Amino acid sequence: MNIKWFEFNTVILYYDGIGTAIVSRESWNNIRLCAVDKLYVSNSHIFVSYDEETLYSFRPGALERNIMSIFSRDGMLELGIGELMDKDRDSWQFDELEAGYVFDNKFAFIAYASELFWVLDVSKRSWRKFAVPFETVGIRVLTGDDKTAYAIFDHRNLLRHYPDRPPFELAVFDLLSETSSKQDFAPIETELLASGFEMSEIKFRPSSTGKIIVSDGKKAALLEFYDWA
Repeated sequence: MNIKWFEFNTVILYYDGIGTAIVSRESWNNIRLCAVDKLYVSNSHIFVSYDEETLYSFRPGALERNIMSIFSRDGMLELGIGELMDKDRDSWQFDELEAGYVFDNKFAFIAYASELFWVLDVSKRSWRKFAVPFETVGIRVLTGDDKTAYAIFDHRNLLRHYPDRPPFELAVFDLLSETSSKQDFAPIETELLASGFEMSEIKFRPSSTGKIIVSDGKKAALLEFYDWA
């Protein structure tokens, strides 16, 4: 099972392809989110994405046709992005969500195989997007705020097909100017090595806004981004 902190004393448990529950010391409430692939939470919503296999095997009218669905905190469906995709030709390329993060009432994300950066505004039931001047394949985690997003690429499983790529890369997205660029990952790697992390075993996972969980099976820490010059 997977676990996500929901509130101070409450978590969401979600089982691969089986079910989901909101659990505290006082209660256990089952909710229906379908076959969760990735799950993100905000102060008001639960964001759920479904994988490519689920997308192409969904039944007519099923939640999974949306690639991503947004629920209220008590598990009620509020928005399936299928209704937005039907109106936007650029989103027809979506197969599954690569990475994303929540800020305010919005969700910033990268989707395979779209070379665009997307920001979904739940309250307005709309999104904006801007072009990215490099391939987004390999992005494993995305974090940031309403101004800047940071993405870490992990190419280790792709090196047999792309031997010239470095194992890790960093990209920075400016949401205000709608521009982006790749940055040197070396300063991050230097800090991780100095802290005793084994880079061959390292994993990156999303955390709260502006932070990434980093672990290597022996230790874990929060990687936090500030203004990146």
